Amino acid sequence: MDWAVFGEVVKVLGSVATAGAAWFAATIAYRGLNKWRAETIGKRKAELAEEVIADFYEARDIIIAARSPGSLNWNWIRRFWPKPATMPMLT
Repeated sequence: MDWAVFGEVVKVLGSVATAGAAWFAATIAYRGLNKWRAETIGKRKAELAEEVIADFYEARDIIIAARSPGSLNWNWIRRFWPKPATMPMLT
């Protein structure tokens, strides 16, 4: 084999190696993009679930408060109930 043919083979192998490296980089980038997209979607779903749960707890508290209107609020009791010093002593 003469040196001219050997030089051409080396040039072709260099081009093939460059194409293989580009293909490998593109494949890794594509997989990374898909992982990032799935992570972002999962994160948004988790945030939405957290907001929904918080809203359900808030609605539950509102329903409980609405269903028991006869219960007294302790702030109301402290404000309008007579103070212990002003209450008449029962003997």
